[in-house]
Amino acid sequence: MAYPPSDLPGCLVLDVALPDLSGLDLQQRMAEMNRQIPIVFITGHGDVPTSVRAMKAGAVEFLTKPFGERDLLDASAKPSTAIRSPVGCTPSCRSCANGTPL
Repeated sequence: MAYPPSDLPGCLVLDVALPDLSGLDLQQRMAEMNRQIPIVFITGHGDVPTSVRAMKAGAVEFLTKPFGERDLLDASAKPSTAIRSPVGCTPSCRSCANGTPL
């Protein structure tokens, strides 16, 4: 997050379990900073509430380990066509500054 955002297409493949910060917390921090990059979550410890939270916050996919190579490729191709806005996001909310979805 120390670098300026890129205009190049791409996505962030993010594990839910990180050493110092959860992937969900990082997703929230990125939204607060208006960092617009699609997120594909991966986890070995997935549960329904966690996946729902990630998807409501705008994740494009939530994969549980083990997953196949094709699953990850398909998930990472989704962001190239659309960036999802968090559920309930409006043009005036902080996460969507100036009406631009995450």
